[in-house]
Amino acid sequence: QHLLSYLQSLPSTSYSSSSSSSNSGKWTLLPHAQRRVLLIDAVSSATHDLPLPIHLIATKLAPYFPEKYQPNHVLINEYDSTGGIMPHTDGPCYYPTTVTLSIGGGNVILRFTPRPLAKNDDVDDQQLLGTNEQKEQKGEEVILEGNGSLICFANEFYTDYCHSIDEGVTMESANPERCMNYVDWKERRKNDGGEEVR
Repeated sequence: QHLLSYLQSLPSTSYSSSSSSSNSGKWTLLPHAQRRVLLIDAVSSATHDLPLPIHLIATKLAPYFPEKYQPNHVLINEYDSTGGIMPHTDGPCYYPTTVTLSIGGGNVILRFTPRPLAKNDDVDDQQLLGTNEQKEQKGEEVILEGNGSLICFANEFYTDYCHSIDEGVTMESANPERCMNYVDWKERRKNDGGEEVR
């Protein structure tokens, strides 16, 4: 709750196609995506530090990162109840490790799909989505629980897969054969009734 209150207290700014570092620490509405994003970048800040609430979380997460690549860059997405994000990779800014923390929302399914031409970084993400046949290849999925779940992905999941959340979906069911944390999630939720998530 403290973190949510802190994030909600930060100012907003209008979208600009100029460098996003100028909006560091401010919510920005992305008109094309219908969601707000918040960039907090320690590298471009005067003190090279993350603000205290974020710094405390980053310190706890430091063991998940290689020693030479400690967390110094945070991107926060705010979704509405049916919001999503198209298949994408996180690019060089977050290489080689990404940690996703979910707070203040409902459950969603984060999908990992094979990234065609993964080794050719001269090709943009739109081209990397490949043919319809490639898009339909079965990938993996993870349930993100809005009450504070955390997922860390690196190695081939960083370089060879796109990740996405379906848009416009109000309810969906996890696939037990593809969902990497399905058994643990179902055990925690066995008394809640149902296996559906959003």
